[in-house]
Amino acid sequence: MPVKTILILDDDKNFNRITSSNLRKSGWDVVTTENSQDFLSRLKEKEDEYTAFLLDLHINDEYGLDVLKKALKIHPDAPIMICTAFASIETAVEAMKLGALDYITKPVNYEEMILKLEKIYRQRIQTEEKISLEKNYRLRMGFNDLIGSGLEMRKVIELCKTGMNSDSTILIYGETGTGKELISRAIHYESNRASHPFVLVNCAGLQENLMESELFGHVKGSFTGAIANKTGKFELAGNGSIFLDEIGELSFDMQKKFLRVLQENEFEPVGSSKVIKNNCRVIAATNRDLKQMVEKGKFREDLYYRLNVFPVHIPSLRERKGDIPLLVQYFAGKSCEKYSKTGLKISKSFYNKISTLEFKGNVRELEHLVERCVILSNGQELEFYPSNMYLDPNDSVNAEDYNLKYYDYIGKCEKNYIIRLLEKFNGNKIRAAEFAGITRKTIYQKLHDFHIQF
Repeated sequence: MPVKTILILDDDKNFNRITSSNLRKSGWDVVTTENSQDFLSRLKEKEDEYTAFLLDLHINDEYGLDVLKKALKIHPDAPIMICTAFASIETAVEAMKLGALDYITKPVNYEEMILKLEKIYRQRIQTEEKISLEKNYRLRMGFNDLIGSGLEMRKVIELCKTGMNSDSTILIYGETGTGKELISRAIHYESNRASHPFVLVNCAGLQENLMESELFGHVKGSFTGAIANKTGKFELAGNGSIFLDEIGELSFDMQKKFLRVLQENEFEPVGSSKVIKNNCRVIAATNRDLKQMVEKGKFREDLYYRLNVFPVHIPSLRERKGDIPLLVQYFAGKSCEKYSKTGLKISKSFYNKISTLEFKGNVRELEHLVERCVILSNGQELEFYPSNMYLDPNDSVNAEDYNLKYYDYIGKCEKNYIIRLLEKFNGNKIRAAEFAGITRKTIYQKLHDFHIQF
């Protein structure tokens, strides 16, 4: 559940104080400002951190409807409720036509305000659930979607099919970039749990002090900042599957708590005595040697044996070079669609050059290389543009000239892509980032880097 957070713009300090007090009693986290520029800056920089916005139409530094227009230009779908001391139907109607969700008049009836804000909150939850379901559906895949016709991958797929319907924990081993997440998705969506959620957790990406809360949830007031109840990843997974990537990064303390989940199939949210039964199947993955970590005292032996019930090893790309042509064709087609390029042919020379590389980053590195080549190719044939580390010293291309040409061209492509993306979604950074498969922070960084005003 998203935290209920509201940003209020009103130059009446007394109103802000009383409103904050009333809303906090109802579980809202409140941020107030008396300056329209500060309000717009917060909206632009942290738009997805707020559940709702309350905007007074009569502030000293700028006319409220003008602020509303600017706010909706920054974030067209911003859930804004207007507030005015003048019960003017005309002004309210105009604001609603511009895109405000609702309005309330002063003196404020706080019961009415809270009811309206709760409605906005429920709409926010429904929207986020829809986005999450759409994203998960786009990422649904089965074993037939895995690219690889070689013996190595066929063995992996047959092994996964054997264990996919069991309740046993599956532990996937493999180097970075080999496709451990894709394998885990295929296991889930081919299994008898396919109609239930698939929840992904990157253990290395969780802050140590918040990890327990992320995995098991927490109750309101259980620690500083816990302003509302939070459902943990295990509970969200329900009867589905939870994929714990980089399991070797768990701290010793978290390893102990995670072991309890595997042993007893239950857990407690932080700050709660309520025991929740765990019904999801656990799929874990690591690029580390857990057995060696056990020997060095860095990983619990009992947890290792609980995890290693059904081990699956994903071969590196160096062990399955016969699959490179198929992977190149797939990634080239994907990138051509992404960058609106058609008719690019892949020559035998391209395959010969690409097959000489070591690909220490495995399939992920190959994908990025092919995408770069698609971006930089101008003719009808896919040209070979390796990264600097693969520049052939015997090549006649001057390295310095190559760097300048490469970064100038790729920057131009990125800028055009970001502009087209934002145009497609009318400036909505959240939807643009979701569509492109990148973070909102990346979108803002690109806007800054390329001096794009949107």
